[in-house]
Amino acid sequence: MTSREDKEISAAEYVLGTLEAEERAEVHARRPADAELDAAILKWEKSFAPLLDLVPEARPRQDLLSDIQKRIDQAENLPQADVIQLRRQVKFWKTASLGAAAIAASILAFVFLSPNFNVQGGQEFVGVFQEEDKLPRFIISMNLEKRALTVKPVAAKLPAGKTYQLWIKHDAIGPSPKSLGLLRGDSVTTHKALTEYESALLKNATYGISIEDEGGSVSGKPAAGALHSKLIPAVF
Repeated sequence: MTSREDKEISAAEYVLGTLEAEERAEVHARRPADAELDAAILKWEKSFAPLLDLVPEARPRQDLLSDIQKRIDQAENLPQADVIQLRRQVKFWKTASLGAAAIAASILAFVFLSPNFNVQGGQEFVGVFQEEDKLPRFIISMNLEKRALTVKPVAAKLPAGKTYQLWIKHDAIGPSPKSLGLLRGDSVTTHKALTEYESALLKNATYGISIEDEGGSVSGKPAAGALHSKLIPAVF
């Protein structure tokens, strides 16, 4: 854990809770003596805090613990082959969950460490275009002061003869999404100035990316299957 990038990712995974117990203990032990690491952890705690607003509070049901214990007792009486299969399933889902969280942390670290990503007085926002639990297709950053939008491809794969089109949706601009134009491709960053829209609208709008025929949508509406994203603050 020597480079700034390594510390940023370790701090993000520490806050997400995706580190193994030994790794987490090692990071925790280093915090008092490593001011840069400690500052990174505090920063990521603030950065992830807005995500809590997206998840409603939930309390486990009162009989949850007894139900878990009952299932453990039942598992102990299963044939060995069934137990092995269950263990494989548990390992798979644990690995998938940790992998998704680590990807999210790495993607966010990539955004925040990018030389083109400049945080200015709380005016920077970010969003992720992701399909289910797959690697994000695109990430976006928005500077509300300049009303400047940046779209960075991550794992986008554009079919031959197709193009990506960017959309914005907000009640203030009508019932249907409005086109923000075409993206430059699946490997090139796109920059757009959205000065025709107010900052408050851009902050609360929904953004979409659709796959269209070359030249863009002829109907004025996005094709089915468009990916959507909302902006969240990049709090430092």
